[in-house]
Amino acid sequence: MRTSDTTSFPSFASLLRRARPFACGLLLVLGMPTATSCVREATAPAVASPQSQTTTQPLDIKRLAAVADSAAKAQITAGITPGLSIAIARHGQLVFAKGYGKANVEMDVAAGPETVYKVGSITKQYTAAIVMRLVEEGKMSLTDPITKYLPDYPTQGHHVTIHHLLNHTSGIKAFRVMHEENRQRFRLDLTYPEMIELFAKQPFEFKPGEKYEYNNFAYYLLGEIIGRVTGIPYQDYLERQLLGPLGLSNTMYCEASRVIPHRAAGYEYEEKALINARYLSMRVGPAAGAFALPWATCSSGPLCCTAARWFRPRHCDE
Repeated sequence: MRTSDTTSFPSFASLLRRARPFACGLLLVLGMPTATSCVREATAPAVASPQSQTTTQPLDIKRLAAVADSAAKAQITAGITPGLSIAIARHGQLVFAKGYGKANVEMDVAAGPETVYKVGSITKQYTAAIVMRLVEEGKMSLTDPITKYLPDYPTQGHHVTIHHLLNHTSGIKAFRVMHEENRQRFRLDLTYPEMIELFAKQPFEFKPGEKYEYNNFAYYLLGEIIGRVTGIPYQDYLERQLLGPLGLSNTMYCEASRVIPHRAAGYEYEEKALINARYLSMRVGPAAGAFALPWATCSSGPLCCTAARWFRPRHCDE
C-alpha cells in the first residue's frame, strides 16, 4: 500500500470497514495476543520513479503509526489472527514497518518486520511476470493454445490460450482450495497427472473468453507450462530468474520441509479456539500461491515493485 501525498490517513472506522483489502495490501496475516515488536522508520533505497523525484509534504509518522496500531489491535482483539505485520511504502520507499502479536504462539515468538509469511495468491503476480518475460523473449505467445505446451490436456473442444489462463477467463473448472473435499486432497503431494485426473476432465464452466472467474487451477497450469518451456521447475526458475535479479533473496518457495528463518506458523480458529493450521501441500499449486516473504521489510517486492522493472512497459497492458 502506498500513502497519499498528504499527511491525512483513514479513520479507524474506515480501516475496519476495509479490513479485507488491508489483509491483502497492508497486512500480511498468518501466524501470532500482545502487541509488541520492533518498529522502525525504514531507510530502504527508493525505487526510481518520477514520483520519487518530486517534493511532497513530510509524513506524520507518529500519526501513521497510531492508525496502524489501531488496525492491528482490532484484528488481534477480534480473534481474526494471533499476529501480523504491517508495512507502508511511499513513492517506492518503505516508511513504516512493525509486527504485532505472535508469529508462533507455541514458541512465544513475537511477530516483527522480519517475519516471513505465506503470501498466497500474491504469488500469481510473479507467475504472470515470468510468463510476460517469456513472451518478450519469444519463447511463447499469449495467443498460443495451451495444448502447444500441454498436448495431453483435455480442452474438450475449446480453444484455450495462455492469455485466458493469465486473466482468469479460460472457463476451466476452478478448484476451491478451502472446500473441505479439496483440503483433504491437497494434503497430498499430487503430481501433474493426478491433478489432471482430478480436475481437468470436469466440464468447462463457460466458453473461454466469455467471462471472468478467478481460477487457481489456471495458474497451476501456467506453472507447469513455465517448467516445460524453460526446462526448469517453476519454483526454481522463479527464484533464479526473477527473485534473484530483483534482489528478493528473502522471497522463496514455502515448502514445509524447507528451513525458512523467521517463518510464521499458520493457525485456524475452530469453535472459537486457536488451532494449528492443517497441512496443505505447496506442490499442488506452486504458481498459484506457494511463496513466502518478509513483507514488512521487502522494499522492492509487490509492495513497491512495478512490472516494468522486469519486462518492457508496453507489455503491461497485454
